[in-house]
Amino acid sequence: MQLLKPGPQHIKSYLSALARGWHDLPTGSTAENVKSKIREIQDHTSEFLDLFDDHAARALPYLLPDKSVAYAIPSIRRWIWDETRLEYCGTVSLRWQKGSTELPPHLMGHIGYSVPPWMQNKGFASTGLKEILKVAKVQGLPFVHIVTDIDNFASIRVIEKNNGTLIEKFTKPEMYGAGLALRYKITTN
Repeated sequence: MQLLKPGPQHIKSYLSALARGWHDLPTGSTAENVKSKIREIQDHTSEFLDLFDDHAARALPYLLPDKSVAYAIPSIRRWIWDETRLEYCGTVSLRWQKGSTELPPHLMGHIGYSVPPWMQNKGFASTGLKEILKVAKVQGLPFVHIVTDIDNFASIRVIEKNNGTLIEKFTKPEMYGAGLALRYKITTN
């Protein structure tokens, strides 16, 4: 397993995961959103790949589940890749604001990750999180926050395996379903 910035040779495996009905698009995305994303990636592959390193927050604004507009902040995305099978296994992303550990209100955590169901329970999320924490340290973040739903036991195990410390149980904003969630802190030193 490796964490990589994908190139054109990796796209087919990711599109295959999307075609199977799984997606790593924002919460609330519909099947039509996924189809649109597939077409966008096929038509504009280089632009899609270029935003995996978005230190200047060049990504376009996007709609949140509550239909409010969110603006990009610096980010790095990577794919979790099985180099033996040459297969997409998940996505992990890091987001931050320059000179601060604070995040804008529409982002609950610095790191997000997603692994397709058929790739879960194989250590991909744990290893992906471990590797992106190294990137967070290079970006100057002394710690990161990660949020997961209170009943997402697999994600809780991943976070705790990477030395996450529970700092609060809270109710997510309405735009994210208003369910109970847990916020963890992981130091990068």
